[in-house]
Amino acid sequence: MCKKSVCLLAFVLMIGLSGAVQATTYYVSPSGNDANSGTSPSEAWASTDKVNSTTFSPGDSILFEGGETFQGGLVFTSGGTPTSPITLSSYGTGRATIQGDLKETVLLVDNCAGFEISDLIFRGSGNTHLTIDLPDFYGIRFFANAGSGVKLEYIRIDNVEVCDVTNRGIFFDALDFSGFKDVEVTNSIVHDIGSEGINSSTGGWPVTMHSHEDFYIADCVVYDVTGIEDMGSHSGSGIVFGGLNGCVIEFCEAYNTGELCFSDGGGPLGIWAWECNNVVIQHCESHHNLSNTGDGGGFDLDGGVQNSIIQYNYSHDNYGCGYLICQFGGANPFINNTYRYNISENDGTGGMAGVFYWTGSQSEGMSNIHFYNNTIYNGPNSLGSAIEIMSEDMTGCYIRNNIFVTTDGKPVVEVLGKSTSVVTFQGNCYWSSGDDFLILWGRNKTYTSLDAWRTASDQEMVGSEPVGIQANPLLTDAGGGGTIGDPCLLETLDAYKLMGASPVIDEGLDLYTLFGTDVGTRDFYGLDIPSNGVFDIGAHEYDQSLPEDTNAPSPDPMTWATVPYGASESSISMTATTATDDSGVEYYFECTAGDGNDSGWQDETTYVDVGLVPSTQYSYRVQARDKSLNQNTTAWSSTESATTLSADTTAPTPDPMTWATVPYATGAYSIEMVATTATDENGVEYYFECTAGDGNDSGWQDSPVYENTGLSPNTPYSYRVQARDKSINQNTTGFSGVESATTDAADSTAPSPDPMTWAVVPYAIGSSIISMTATTATDVSGVEYYFECTAGGGNDSDWQDNTDYTDIGLDPNNQYSYRVQARDKSPNQNATAWSTTESATTMSAVTLFSDGFESGDLVTGGWTSDGVVDVSKTADYTGTYGVELQLTGWIEKAVSTAGYTNIQVKFACETKGLDSGENLFVEWWDGSDWNEADAIRSNDWILKDIALGSGADNNSSFKLRFRVLSSNPNEELANVDDVEVAGVLQ
Repeated sequence: MCKKSVCLLAFVLMIGLSGAVQATTYYVSPSGNDANSGTSPSEAWASTDKVNSTTFSPGDSILFEGGETFQGGLVFTSGGTPTSPITLSSYGTGRATIQGDLKETVLLVDNCAGFEISDLIFRGSGNTHLTIDLPDFYGIRFFANAGSGVKLEYIRIDNVEVCDVTNRGIFFDALDFSGFKDVEVTNSIVHDIGSEGINSSTGGWPVTMHSHEDFYIADCVVYDVTGIEDMGSHSGSGIVFGGLNGCVIEFCEAYNTGELCFSDGGGPLGIWAWECNNVVIQHCESHHNLSNTGDGGGFDLDGGVQNSIIQYNYSHDNYGCGYLICQFGGANPFINNTYRYNISENDGTGGMAGVFYWTGSQSEGMSNIHFYNNTIYNGPNSLGSAIEIMSEDMTGCYIRNNIFVTTDGKPVVEVLGKSTSVVTFQGNCYWSSGDDFLILWGRNKTYTSLDAWRTASDQEMVGSEPVGIQANPLLTDAGGGGTIGDPCLLETLDAYKLMGASPVIDEGLDLYTLFGTDVGTRDFYGLDIPSNGVFDIGAHEYDQSLPEDTNAPSPDPMTWATVPYGASESSISMTATTATDDSGVEYYFECTAGDGNDSGWQDETTYVDVGLVPSTQYSYRVQARDKSLNQNTTAWSSTESATTLSADTTAPTPDPMTWATVPYATGAYSIEMVATTATDENGVEYYFECTAGDGNDSGWQDSPVYENTGLSPNTPYSYRVQARDKSINQNTTGFSGVESATTDAADSTAPSPDPMTWAVVPYAIGSSIISMTATTATDVSGVEYYFECTAGGGNDSDWQDNTDYTDIGLDPNNQYSYRVQARDKSPNQNATAWSTTESATTMSAVTLFSDGFESGDLVTGGWTSDGVVDVSKTADYTGTYGVELQLTGWIEKAVSTAGYTNIQVKFACETKGLDSGENLFVEWWDGSDWNEADAIRSNDWILKDIALGSGADNNSSFKLRFRVLSSNPNEELANVDDVEVAGVLQ
């Protein structure tokens, strides 16, 4: 697609706007007013609150003023239609920013579709301090719970940026196998994210149907997805989809993901899919992805994927493997999947292979898996073999026409255990440079040649004919691919093209004729296959129409762009004319007189010969050669001479040194100073010496600025400075004059105001919760606050940075008194006097329902349930019994709250082993919809006390539900005990 979708979407928007029936365009601007009509820029609204409180019709547009920032997230509970979508975009100049905070999703579309979203920035409050207990807040979240198998149709997201959110960037969330259909995400950037960049959920477990259908992801860049340190598994992926039938991901880039993943249960990858059907991942670049345990690789088709293809991609410099073929226990069968015409460079920096096959125990296994015409290069930065197989439950797994190259003695092939009997290698090229050739085969079997392996294993045979070669494939610049940075330019990756004399040309198997495999019509570079009726091995099909390169680069003989000249007393610099040749060019600079150094062959046109003798003449000439197999070489250039500069015997200027800024105090504990910037042709460094006051010397440093820290308050210190050049002689100036400064007196002033005051005095928000807010205090050293409960038996806050404090777990109808003070963050921790003491009384609460499950069943408490649910002794918090929930199990209880307000739910819970996207959900029914009260992953017992929304008040239809979403039975579950629903009598 390559950046064409912006124009297409703009055209679609114009058609949609012009063709919408009774559609209205609304404008939002910081200079507007929510009392306005919103229907023109001059009558614009001002806030996202106004947008959220308005019900829109299909075809309506909401446009935010470009270049401006709007505080608060957006929520939509009704949408448009495929022919009359609701449009969210910007107007004027630039893109508008929707700025969420830590406690919200920036854009939530709840149980509806029919949206076109473009030209906007969705920014959270930052993705730092990520823990498993942090709620699931997203950049853009589409949530579907419309009934099993129901797919909400039509979503377009184009030219958006999503950043700084704690969990997922763009998320298509499904429940009970409801989901979305006809979705496109194009030309968008997602970065600085906690858990996943762009992804979808499966909608339930086990996956009995696909929640989503017909997705298209193109021209997107995802990077800096850190992962969440204590999440169960797979935290920190770039683009990952689950539960999808029909998806194309193309021209996308994912990098620098997974830095904080420490999971033992599976790691992140750059671009991958699981439990999907008919997925195509192509023309993408995935690189420098990380993990601290497993995975951390480039591309993957994972558990339950069927009828899918990974093709024409470039993976490099990943912690994990470049291409993962994986099936885990409990997933649907992994069948009919293909990896072809991909390239891997230096993957497996954490120890994995460039290509890795794995099946888990109790899995459905793999069948009909094709891996052909890929080029895998594991250079010095890679720690694993080129291909490793740890899968025993496999049938019909074929590895054909690939190039496998390793260096430094790493195995080319590593097939472990019983895997040797379930995989077929045919027509591949194997090469190990820099050390012995090595294949590890089965248990304790090693082979040091292709012939020996073929004889012992019957691999690399087609019928009775031996196939495959052990030879240097003569790649143009193996290991030199680097980062392309634009997937639309992947065809410029010349490093893995074949040289004209490569032994793999015309040596590939005709997979269609021999085995009926449809190999497509092109190679990695877009070239037609086969070139002359015969296939090559690897990702490049050599163009047989190209003539053999027999010409040296031009100019020939070589010439000088800059003749050699003395650059310093110990170095001579020179630059050759930039030569041209279709095969690429490298240069050789030869020292012909003066006992200097030759350059060796290098790609750069400039050469600097160093370590020479002052005042000495040296002579040089240069030639060039191309990078074809023939290595055609030019004649030498003319020989030119240069003399190194005389030895530097002069100190930098000024001498003696002087001050640009004499020492001065920058606080009670530091003094800063600035030397005059000295000059010398060999460069300069500075030394600041503390001559009095027991301060610290700087040591030699390049910067003329020095700050001496860790000093004592109200104390005088004296300094002088000198400089020296970076020549061999290190000529040094005289010291400057000695100058003194006295550190400031220690901070002995408390923050302001003193005594502290209240911004909001304590007030009750339920029968067990009191909230309060201190005035924001100021102090140059920073401020922290302490809220003390002086009466009633409540809880103190401890010292905290936040001005807000909420005391929970209190007794109903009881008065509590509080005061607050502040202190600065200086070493003295100067504290204000206490504020006035203010009191608040919790509301009178009536327990409407409680159950500790001590009956040993759900019937006695009036609960209904579904899925894997058990009243168990192993699930108890107090007493003997609690409730254990697995997979998609839930329990539900109807409790009338008629006549009561301030409804609260209290309970004890713990979760075990839940992965990314898996939670214990606490939900309540308001009579028409389920509302999420909390989503919990705790890994230990915790007590929860939740104040519900106003829709729970005076509601005879109120229901409470506990629901888990997990993937693996027995290992992943949630326990609930001691449930109580309470309210305040109206």
